[in-house]
Amino acid sequence: MIRIGLILFFAGAICTYLPLFFGEGFSVLVFSVIGMLISLYIWYALAWNRDLHYKKLEKKGLFKNESKLKYKLKKNSVKYAILYSISYITMNVTGLYSMQIIIDNIEPFEGEINPEEIMNLLSNSYYPLLSLIFVAASVISFILFYKLIEVIYNDEAKMQALESKNGQVPLLIKNKISVWFVVIFTLLTYGLFSWYIRYRIMAVQLIHAKLEEQFSAMKKRSMEKAKEFEEKKKRRENLTDELENKYTKLLNEVEDNKKRKEIIASLFRDLGGVQSKKAREIIKQLLEKNVLSENEYRKLNRLLA
Repeated sequence: MIRIGLILFFAGAICTYLPLFFGEGFSVLVFSVIGMLISLYIWYALAWNRDLHYKKLEKKGLFKNESKLKYKLKKNSVKYAILYSISYITMNVTGLYSMQIIIDNIEPFEGEINPEEIMNLLSNSYYPLLSLIFVAASVISFILFYKLIEVIYNDEAKMQALESKNGQVPLLIKNKISVWFVVIFTLLTYGLFSWYIRYRIMAVQLIHAKLEEQFSAMKKRSMEKAKEFEEKKKRRENLTDELENKYTKLLNEVEDNKKRKEIIASLFRDLGGVQSKKAREIIKQLLEKNVLSENEYRKLNRLLA
């Protein structure tokens, strides 16, 4: 899982919006590029974590054909993050060059600017092609941004609902979010809301991963305890069989009365390591096999009380 802290979100947002308060220059361009790269990396990390969560649920066997159809989950969201990165970079680069062409073509004019002459100059440059690419990249970026929110945030909500339903991990996201609300609010806040929503998604992913680790550890401990209990139970059962077979053979073979008493004393000591109920079952079996007399059985039974 890719973990991104609050510091990187702050750094990305500062680098993105800092150039708005300063003029032109190489340092401003550097800050813009750094901010853009951090922003795109965060999208990639969120998509990667979301796909990892999907694979975990698939591995656990929580996905069935009807579940996938019901929840309409996409298997891969990283491809949307990569496509968004390409379109977003294209939009920014073509937009920057388009503005530079306009600035370069306006500078030669002195006095009153004639719009018709400017358009004639621009039509002879790369401006029409760049502006077309810019518009296309902007539309594609808008569509992919919508898709990213849908497959990362809302799919996360769907997957958590599925986990909660199967008693895996508590539900952190109770309701899906309106993607159109996110898109419109992001446009109104000049992208600032996008930073907030991405930080929220990352926080949910990190908390969910932590809870998943804790629940997995608890489940593992529970399974280990159950296994240990079964092993102890099996050892006790084996010990019971061993004692019964051992003393059946010894008591059948012994003829000397003194030796027999020693064997019965040894039997009593060994029965001390067995549960009282099991110990009584052993001597009952020995009685039924006629290797213990009624008198010997009663004495042992009293001693085990």
